[in-house]
Amino acid sequence: MGGSSTILTNGAERSYLTHITQEGSPIGMFYGFKVLGVATEENYKTVAPSAASSTPLQPGDLYFEDVDGNGIVNDADKRVIGNPHPNFTYGFALSTRYKEFDLRASFNGSQGNKVLDGYDYYLYNMEGSGNQYADVAQRYRSAQNPGNGKVYRASRVARKVTVRVCQISTCRMVRFYV
Repeated sequence: MGGSSTILTNGAERSYLTHITQEGSPIGMFYGFKVLGVATEENYKTVAPSAASSTPLQPGDLYFEDVDGNGIVNDADKRVIGNPHPNFTYGFALSTRYKEFDLRASFNGSQGNKVLDGYDYYLYNMEGSGNQYADVAQRYRSAQNPGNGKVYRASRVARKVTVRVCQISTCRMVRFYV
């Protein structure tokens, strides 16, 4: 690791650090602040403020864990917040044929990893540089589910029909994909 026991990298197009590689740990673990919840009218004045924010905490903002207990959330409170590596990946394919008709499909997925949801960063960021979610207009956000890393998808599905085309002395097969 080039003489260092820790490497921090940004995994997005912005300059904030999102990944950490430490000696003895998996490569590229998610790194940052642990979200404790959404500030409400009842608690927003009692949670630790963030040193990184230029605006005061408001109801609807996310608030973060003050790991070292000093009353302010700063870089010292960042930690490993998730593992991007799945526990396992899988895939399977199906194929069937009946007379001149074929059907083939393949599926794959992963299980057990966390997902860094970069879309919400851009669509809830309120900085005015692009589109926002419609619910941003009301400003107050409900608790969000960041995803659990489960993925299942059909990666290929093909239907085809085979037709014999015969001329005077030869027959050829022609396949049409739908």
